[in-house]
Amino acid sequence: MSLGRKDITTLIVLMAAAIICVSYLFKIVNSGQVAAKVDPYGLLMPTPTPTAILAINRPDLLDGQLLSNEEVRRIFEEYVPSVFLSILPELSISLVAYYPRGVLFCSPMEKRLADRVFERLDALSAYPAQRREEAGVAIRYYPDSGNRFLGCYYHKGAFVASYDRKSLSRAIEWQRRDAPVPMELEKAARRGRSAWANLLVPRESLDLSVWLDDSTVWEVEEPWLDLDLFLDGGKLCCFYERGHSFAVADTARRARLYQVVRDSLNARLHRLLPKTKTEARIKSDSAAVYYTIVASD
Repeated sequence: MSLGRKDITTLIVLMAAAIICVSYLFKIVNSGQVAAKVDPYGLLMPTPTPTAILAINRPDLLDGQLLSNEEVRRIFEEYVPSVFLSILPELSISLVAYYPRGVLFCSPMEKRLADRVFERLDALSAYPAQRREEAGVAIRYYPDSGNRFLGCYYHKGAFVASYDRKSLSRAIEWQRRDAPVPMELEKAARRGRSAWANLLVPRESLDLSVWLDDSTVWEVEEPWLDLDLFLDGGKLCCFYERGHSFAVADTARRARLYQVVRDSLNARLHRLLPKTKTEARIKSDSAAVYYTIVASD
């Protein structure tokens, strides 16, 4: 049986529609795969080293439960720009990196999610964003208080934002290199991803070495200190575990060393987070020493 002209035309239209649908679906899947492959730590420039990195591994939990606590919200608002907190419910794992020049926010996501984030930013801004292009990447600058502009861009499966224009330029340059995550940072990040959020602090930011009268010394051995964040009794807390890597046989001297370490760690963290009151607590067993830092506004 031969096909008529009308049947052939219908067949061609259906084939064209099928090709368009398949192409569209492929584009969506491919966009999701790009976002899934992006390691947010790979977006952070290693030089200069960030003074700290706040990794928000469960933004939904942070927004839905923790930020409903007024004291916790006030602490976060001291260190995380409010516009970043406003878009967290839309995101997956997100990083807030604190550089000497300013704060860099980055999060892997699909294009359609990035479009929703930009729509939310458009709604929050009193004025239209200024659009510019740098190295082939479109950047939107949203006017903010204090004569500041929040720059944002979406590129290769990642959303990046900062109030510092030079930081954005460096982030674009670094992302184009597609360089691997430094091994020390990757190890620290892997340790902390089980917590809803964790604070990564490079060893040089703390400059923490404790000496006793008998030359017993305690210092941070890891290149990055990994502090898990959690909520206890309505208070925001950081937790750090350290194995017994030094030999102090005398129980009294060991207890004295731990007390000095506790006080020194508390002082260093307060210097790093000057707007927040901190109190360090310490426990130990045969396996390790456990430090808990309690924060309050």
